[in-house]
Amino acid sequence: MATGILRAEQILPEPFDIRGFWAELVAGVDETNKRVRVKFNSTTATFSAENRPEFALKLEGQSPLSPQIVGTCSTVHQIYEWIVRGTEKHPIAAKNKKALAFPGLFVAKTTPGVIASGPGFSGGDTVIRKEVMHPGTKPRNFDVIIGEQIEPVFAINMNQALARAVKASGHSTR
Repeated sequence: MATGILRAEQILPEPFDIRGFWAELVAGVDETNKRVRVKFNSTTATFSAENRPEFALKLEGQSPLSPQIVGTCSTVHQIYEWIVRGTEKHPIAAKNKKALAFPGLFVAKTTPGVIASGPGFSGGDTVIRKEVMHPGTKPRNFDVIIGEQIEPVFAINMNQALARAVKASGHSTR
């Protein structure tokens, strides 16, 4: 008759490092947020320095006690808002002067649906009027397009961040 001895041993996992885990997730959101700013900056690359908006990054939820991590890229530049959202047809009248004066030819630096900016053009004969009816502008919807473009990048960044987070937590199987 054969006899065997069965021995059981308790395996204790490493303590879970929530700070390390959360820090990697925050880094993944931050990396994606920086890529979003690069895309927004490309929409104004040909704008003059005085007309180029600043895109501010904000990262919320950096504490492991936070329910979520939120990265935002935004600007308070009014003209950029008009470019992104478009404008309705509207009158423009001379203020503090007798008349408006502007070039007769104009080509915008941006195009609806295109995440870039070009040289644009204004020139031709000068037009002088007391009032004009601006035809409005088509919305560029840069925020929507960038959101669609960045979604797969975000998924990759977060999968990589999750893999790093598991290692940082002390619970990696590798």
